[in-house]
This record gives sequence, C-alpha cells and structure tokens, in this order.
Amino acid sequence: MVEKRILVIFGRDFSTKKKHIEEFKKVLSLHYPSLALVNLFSQDISLLQLQKEMENISFSKRLFIFRNSEKLSPEIKDYLKKVIRGKRLRDFLIFDFALDSSQRERIKKDRFFSFLFRISPPFKTGGGLKDYTFNDLRLALVRGLPLRALEIIDYFLKKGRKDRISLQILGLMVKVFVDNAPYPLKGRNLKYIFEIERLIKEGKISFQLALELLVFKLLLKQRA
Repeated sequence: MVEKRILVIFGRDFSTKKKHIEEFKKVLSLHYPSLALVNLFSQDISLLQLQKEMENISFSKRLFIFRNSEKLSPEIKDYLKKVIRGKRLRDFLIFDFALDSSQRERIKKDRFFSFLFRISPPFKTGGGLKDYTFNDLRLALVRGLPLRALEIIDYFLKKGRKDRISLQILGLMVKVFVDNAPYPLKGRNLKYIFEIERLIKEGKISFQLALELLVFKLLLKQRA
C-alpha cells in the first residue's frame, strides 16, 4: 500500500505546518537514521528535475515535501500519479498546500488532486481544525495511514491527560491489531503492544514517543 507513505496537509500557518512536518521527520528518523529531507517548491521544479530526484537510486529513505502543491504543473501531476499508481514509491511524500480548507473546493475537480485526496484524506492546520474522534484514529490505523494516525494521536495527547489517553489508544490498538487481525499476526502484534505498555509503566519512555514507536512497528515496519 503506497498510501501509507503519503501525507496531504492544508493550511496557511507556516510555523504550525513546519512543526508537524518536523514531528513526522523525527519519528521516521528513529527508524531510518539516514533519512534525507528533499524540499521542492512546486512552481519551480521541472519534470526532468523531479524524475532525476525520485528515480535516483538511494540506499536511504527520503522524505519529499512538495511546497505549494496547488501549483504543481500538469506534467508533474501526471508523473506522480503514475508513480503512485504503479506502486513504485519507495520514499515518503508530503503534499503541502498553501490553502485553507475553504479554498480546497477550488482544486477538488482536478483529477490528480481528487485522486490524491481519496488515497490520503487531507488534514488541516490552524483555524478550522476539526475535533478528531477515536473513530478517526481507528480508520487511520485500519487503512494503514501512519502519518495521519500520528497527527491524531498528537491531537489527543495535547487535549487530555496523557496517561489516561495513552491507555485508551493502546486499547484501540489491541482491537485493531489483535482482535481483528489475521491469526498469524495476533501474537506478534500483542507482543509489540505489551512491550510498549511496559516501557510506559516503567517510566522509561514518554507517552508520545511510545505511541509513535508502536505506530511504526504496527504499520510502517511491517509493510515498508
């Protein structure tokens, strides 16, 4: 599933978006120490430049950030769609739109963007951010969208008591990755969850880092 490697983000608050992107990079870097960040300004890149960047053989994972994604050229959108559909995507992609949620309607009819929003539903930063629910987190986990799951977990941890929220999230993960998992995966997934729960109870790791590591083990590591 390539959608687990894609994040779509909307908002005009640059500092907030930068914070989110840095958090995602931090989590990925824990497991891909040589992760490279590639910043691309959509209005300035050419198709040849992008092909060279993305098709260059790299022994390390890369995180491509397409700034001002609403300005991507038609030929680049066609190329990216082929890469994503052809399941040739080895790296992580962030599509950063300098638009607020109301302006999103302007671009929904674009074939590439409608395709992108279907496989990776956008989340918004700044004003108008919706209240996430545990069902939103469940759907992100079931659909294999780790970056979205991390965003929702971050939202919950900032909203309430971290100890109580963390236990609720662990309970949800048991339902998704143990109760509803194929039999061969049940034991392995339960072991991962118990391992993280023990580290939390012993105070060896923060609630946020513990849950980030667990999302990685249950989603990214098993399917990367």
